[in-house]
Amino acid sequence: MVTASDDSTARVWTDIQAEAERDDRAAEAAEDRALSYDAGEGLPEIGLVLNSIYFTSRKTMLPVIGVIAGAAGAPIAAGGFFARL
Repeated sequence: MVTASDDSTARVWTDIQAEAERDDRAAEAAEDRALSYDAGEGLPEIGLVLNSIYFTSRKTMLPVIGVIAGAAGAPIAAGGFFARL
């Protein structure tokens, strides 16, 4: 026989489970945004390093790759920002 106590315990458990799943989805979304921010930050840093290496090696391809990497970082970071909207 099911008692009122069992029913309220099941309801509490269901509420806790729903809240945990909601928090898990929010955490996964935050991780995705953080990954985009990290990539968006890392690419311009790589571009800066490649452009700095150019001054010691004088390889003309390094600044080209550096500018491309730096320019690619902005839309990736913006994608992380707009993903939460």
